[in-house]
Amino acid sequence: MQAEAQVQILRINLSHIDSALRIMSPDILIEALPTRPMAKRAKRGENTRLVLAALHAAQGKAMSTKDLARAILLSKGKPALRIGREAYEAARAALRDLRKRGVVAPAGPNAEHGQTWVLARD
Repeated sequence: MQAEAQVQILRINLSHIDSALRIMSPDILIEALPTRPMAKRAKRGENTRLVLAALHAAQGKAMSTKDLARAILLSKGKPALRIGREAYEAARAALRDLRKRGVVAPAGPNAEHGQTWVLARD
């Protein structure tokens, strides 16, 4: 019931936006406005698995958060010349979860790329 009320409120708000656009430009065709595709979200645990795979491939060598973000992008087939905030935050979130579970440990700061990480030893 609450979800239906929220949907109704959103519809009303959208109609207000449409009305405001029509006031500003009476000849506007709302349907002709370009739409922006929704960003593809990672599946649950996908980034965590990719971070673990990168750390395993490093064979004990410490990797920076930035390097792990690059590994996430490369494994998804995306260009990794410039690491965006979204990829960096995805790597940080995966590392935070893995650290809480005791799977990874900080290896110390890196002057160029901040914190470095290694797989925790049992």
